[in-house]
Amino acid sequence: MISKKTDIDTFQKFGGSVFQTKLIQSLILDVKFFARIFSILKKEYFTNQAHQFLFEKINEYYEKYKLVPSFEILEIIVTSEQDELIRTVAHEILKVIKKSSVADTKMIKDEALLFCRQQRMKAAIYNSVKRFEENDWEGIWKDVGDAFRAGEDNDSGHDYFEELDHRLEKLKREIVPTGLKDLDTLLGGGMGKGELIIVVGGPSIGKSFFMQVVSANVVLQNKNVIYYTLELYEHQVGVRFDSRFSGISIDDVPTNKEFVKNKLINLSNKGKFKIKEYPAKTSSVNILRMHLNKLMMENFIPDLIVVDYADLLKGRKGINEKRFELESIYEDLRALAYDFNVPVLSASQANKAEYNNEVVTIASLAESFAKAAVADIIITISRRMDDKLSTPPKARMFIAKNRAGKDGVIIPLQPFDIGTMQLETKTAITDNETLKKEISKLTYGDEEQLKRSLSKKYDKFKKKDTDNEDTSKS
Repeated sequence: MISKKTDIDTFQKFGGSVFQTKLIQSLILDVKFFARIFSILKKEYFTNQAHQFLFEKINEYYEKYKLVPSFEILEIIVTSEQDELIRTVAHEILKVIKKSSVADTKMIKDEALLFCRQQRMKAAIYNSVKRFEENDWEGIWKDVGDAFRAGEDNDSGHDYFEELDHRLEKLKREIVPTGLKDLDTLLGGGMGKGELIIVVGGPSIGKSFFMQVVSANVVLQNKNVIYYTLELYEHQVGVRFDSRFSGISIDDVPTNKEFVKNKLINLSNKGKFKIKEYPAKTSSVNILRMHLNKLMMENFIPDLIVVDYADLLKGRKGINEKRFELESIYEDLRALAYDFNVPVLSASQANKAEYNNEVVTIASLAESFAKAAVADIIITISRRMDDKLSTPPKARMFIAKNRAGKDGVIIPLQPFDIGTMQLETKTAITDNETLKKEISKLTYGDEEQLKRSLSKKYDKFKKKDTDNEDTSKS
């Protein structure tokens, strides 16, 4: 049994195990926090042997390599521990940390830092009594001064010549693949955790369709996805996913209920998936944040957050001009991605003048060009009338901004069939000459090609109408 005095002087006062596990998580993931607290954080503040062991090993590694160990390194260190009980419990703690979100660690860090500073000051005041008796005024001044400065932000900047290992370690991205092979190749494997990815296009171009395909692909990687819809009803979005997962067209889903149900039951490697509807222009990023916290309390930890779409969110209070409101929305979404350490995928409307362009560029962002500055990755989608009428339907994706790799690249998309929820990427077009040809190949005034496409559609429709007429007569 832990005494009342021990509770006050250890992390047991915060409830014990959960607090201490989240603190270990914060030490591993937040280097700046570690730099502030490591000199005043003591092993004896932890009340569990496994937590003490992990803290000790993190500290030893940092002292030796000037780096905070990664999860993988810690797992290796834990595996080599001789004490079986400590080894087993420490592994369980690391498993919990891996599955846990970092979004709720701010309070943990604040409380731990305050506690350690208070303990340091208590020790300084206690020692001052003895120094007072010895007339050691300089010692008192130093002890109290050091305690007062303990835990301050002592980051003097990145020491370029001394911290090569550290900066190379920080360059590593934790990624969530989109499931679209050619796109993932350009994105360095996929969407990075903490990144904001924006899909730009005009109305009815297929922004939502694209995000739904990516969401379904991520779910089938045994990852969790939360899909926020501000444009369509939950059931409308759900039917689109029914089509994607079952392989039948959206129109055929209602008449094939049992087939769809069996397909969903038998999906392998599927993660958790939630669709949440909010009315347009009444919900802010803070509303999404509160809902995400609620999901985490229910043990739903998202690997991808999708917002369909950002322009329909409500901005911060007190901002009246639309472009500044939109800027605040995208800044808040980027902060959401960072806080939850999860990629956020959303969409933005293109300017009206860009709707019929062969390739939609970064300049097409409606109302606020500041969106481009905030986003980590910007993907534009263009689809002209002849693209819609082709068999199968097609579109073009343009990588307008890509912090993870090459941009200014076109990826042909075919099929790009919203009716059957089928989308595939083709080999990216990267060389300048081919890019120029692709962009200039079709013109909006290419009426002959458009007429041919329309004629084929009309003939198909006429034949179907004739067949129905013959059937009714018989």
